[in-house]
Amino acid sequence: MTLTQKVFALKGISPFNTLSDSELIITATMTQLKHYEEGSKIYSAGSTLYNLFVIAQGEAYNSFSQEQKGFFGLDGLLNDEALDYDVVALKDTDVLLISKAHLLTLLYECPYLMLGFLSLKKDNTHEIEI
Repeated sequence: MTLTQKVFALKGISPFNTLSDSELIITATMTQLKHYEEGSKIYSAGSTLYNLFVIAQGEAYNSFSQEQKGFFGLDGLLNDEALDYDVVALKDTDVLLISKAHLLTLLYECPYLMLGFLSLKKDNTHEIEI
């Protein structure tokens, strides 16, 4: 996945879509791409979280049979807690990983991103505990 493809993937996911083009480019350069084949486990319940998982392409479901949309792992990453569910790729899926250190830098440098995460929590689109 090229840098441009990463930027467009992030631009389609709330709250990253609130970032300016230059902020999106910076964010995209901080990501690491990981590809998961259909049926493979993206995250195992109880595992230590080191990254925010942003689903750039494909589909993933958690062990509660709920679709994972946009991103997952924010609440656990910020609170140093493991998630209590598995996440599996329903079909071939590309995930952009953002390390905790890079995420904290982004939140500091781009306060609109934090506001976007808080807005999602308010709308109950994602379960986020900050």
